[in-house]
Amino acid sequence: MRLGPHAEIRIGTLAAVRSTLSHGLDASLGMAASLRAWRYARRGDGTAPWPCLHVSLDLTYRCNLRCAMCFLYGRHLDGANPRRAERAALRELTAEEWCATIDHLAEGGVRSLVMTGGEVMLKRGFLDVLEHAVRAGMAVSVLSNGTVWSDTDIERLVTIGPALVRFSLDGDGAVHDDICRRPAFDRLITTLERLQHARRRHGATRPRVAFETILQHANQRALSAIVDVAARYGVAEVLVSNIFFVPWGNGASAPSGDVSDGHGQTTRAIEPELYDVDPAVAAAELQAARDLARARGVRLTSRLRHSGDVAAIYGDPEYSFLDKCFYPWMVARIDPFGRVIPCTGSRMPLGSVRDTPFEQIWNGAAYRSLRRGLAAARLFPECVKCNTLAGSRWACWNWLPPAAESRP
Repeated sequence: MRLGPHAEIRIGTLAAVRSTLSHGLDASLGMAASLRAWRYARRGDGTAPWPCLHVSLDLTYRCNLRCAMCFLYGRHLDGANPRRAERAALRELTAEEWCATIDHLAEGGVRSLVMTGGEVMLKRGFLDVLEHAVRAGMAVSVLSNGTVWSDTDIERLVTIGPALVRFSLDGDGAVHDDICRRPAFDRLITTLERLQHARRRHGATRPRVAFETILQHANQRALSAIVDVAARYGVAEVLVSNIFFVPWGNGASAPSGDVSDGHGQTTRAIEPELYDVDPAVAAAELQAARDLARARGVRLTSRLRHSGDVAAIYGDPEYSFLDKCFYPWMVARIDPFGRVIPCTGSRMPLGSVRDTPFEQIWNGAAYRSLRRGLAAARLFPECVKCNTLAGSRWACWNWLPPAAESRP
């Protein structure tokens, strides 16, 4: 049934009010957490407040898709993939080990988890781990490509009731499948239909459902199509982020600073063609997507506001939304093998939950050393395009004075 113009105006107005309130809440929460982290960073000893804000659990690096921009399986990694040997040589945590780790985090006061991969549904026992975390009182969000969920999986997901499930969607059918380099769109739509049907049948409000989109050359004209899919299948939010890429490694020169010290993710030195985004085209499409989102009652979130933002992020190798980072004072990740790493942009292991409690790793010698280095650098050179820095919640980092007096 097509809505009349007055109904669309009302829906758009409500969506705008909801988006404004949500952005305000995000900013307030971000400022409170950031001030706490900044105060610790100013101490200069590399310690961070405990408990941390949340922990991301990378349950597995296995995936059934081969998305062009992925730091695990991207097009630029076809052939000699430096991560393949590493994955083959290491043993993933079992579901039981993940549950024990979650118990430790919960006992220490951590209240927020993100479960991701790879593709989480390829992790044996994933739903058992998810249920364990929710029963432990955690606020849990899940990131998935949405292509391998069975009816039984979906029924159990709704019964468990995590706070949020974010599905990756990077365009309409043809564009999304091209980026994923596998048939993915139709499978995702089937999962969405089944999930919304299960929620209605159970009268459930959880999980909320969102789309996560990475702006790149292939989909710079397809953002409105993503909003349309969201509106048709009851997806409340679309997040549009920039690609996290290292803007050198294909003949370009790195900015000043040592980029070979292991802080960063060299497999993000992707092909320039992937981030060859036309600022005028992308900005116009973003505005069209925003207009459609307001009319259809979908919240669209993106730090990319206009053509200047797009041109700077994709065209200027040294430009970043933020000039400093406090992420390692707030959030951590645990990779599939139990190694604690500071963020999605780093491959530096700071300890393993297999042999050391997470809380000890959090303020252990390796973590403190990393934080001291980051406080001095403000931002490691290889991290300038990190899409976490594009989050509106962390915009306040630019307002805060440096944690250290000067760069080394």
